[in-house]
Amino acid sequence: MRGAAIVGCLVIMLAAPVRAGVTELPVDADVCAIMRALAGASAPGCGAPESLGGVRAGVPGVVPPAAIAAEQGYFVHFDFDSASLTEAYRRHLDRLALVLSAPGLSGLCVRLVGHADSVGDAGYNLRLSLSRAEAVNDYLAASGRVGPERLSVDGMGEEAPLPGISGDDPRNRRVEILVREPAAAGCG
Repeated sequence: MRGAAIVGCLVIMLAAPVRAGVTELPVDADVCAIMRALAGASAPGCGAPESLGGVRAGVPGVVPPAAIAAEQGYFVHFDFDSASLTEAYRRHLDRLALVLSAPGLSGLCVRLVGHADSVGDAGYNLRLSLSRAEAVNDYLAASGRVGPERLSVDGMGEEAPLPGISGDDPRNRRVEILVREPAAAGCG
């Protein structure tokens, strides 16, 4: 029982928002957790929100709330000085592509915002953060489930560390995956 309580506390910490509308998810987050982070709703059969890890079979099939008021989403981390997608990260992006092709989410715009820690040169970190966002963009576009016209990338370098942690903290090496309703002119 005590072990379950510890796991429950860990899950609550991992799912805590770091700023309004943006949540941290582990790389092994299932489609239900991804759906919840992006749309605030989950598919039938997803169960309680505390289930953030482990892969579940099935395609999310819920229509999210009528409108997403502003950008919302989540982020996952990268290794030091790297924009490479690990095998675990590619599996995560496969689940993300599945969620983004679900009814109710297939028309949303997706903005990928890369970040870096403050270790090293600021110019290099800006390029690295953009490379991280582009790596995610390229993988999602190649999946065939997310049209490239829905995707945009941005790099923040070391300029937007997570609140409450130092700039050199490894948790700042991340890509935020944000969704929003398209504007009148589309996702551009």
